[in-house]
Amino acid sequence: MRQEGEPLPCPVDRQTLNREDIFPDKATERKILSLIIKCPSDGCGWTGELRYKETHLASCPFRDVPCTNENCQVTLKRKELGEHVSFTCQWRIVPCELCSEPHPMCQMEVTVNR
Repeated sequence: MRQEGEPLPCPVDRQTLNREDIFPDKATERKILSLIIKCPSDGCGWTGELRYKETHLASCPFRDVPCTNENCQVTLKRKELGEHVSFTCQWRIVPCELCSEPHPMCQMEVTVNR
């Protein structure tokens, strides 16, 4: 990545360009953003314009996402997150059977009826 003060070389003749002489090419930008792409997430069949990629990825059910429970290091598909967070995550918070205080499931001791 270029630093702010670093000179920019022309991609054709490698001459140094002045930043003030560079302007965005909106027509080319629109053309590029309208290119059709496929979702990079394994298993997802979404296709759409490049301009919508980030919007799609923000809700793609096949995107790998981290568990939202504190201390859990598991990464899974977004579509599996709800069940994991609520039912299978070892770091989900549950009330203690003895004192009713909330604690992570993995830190609960199993009580045995005597």
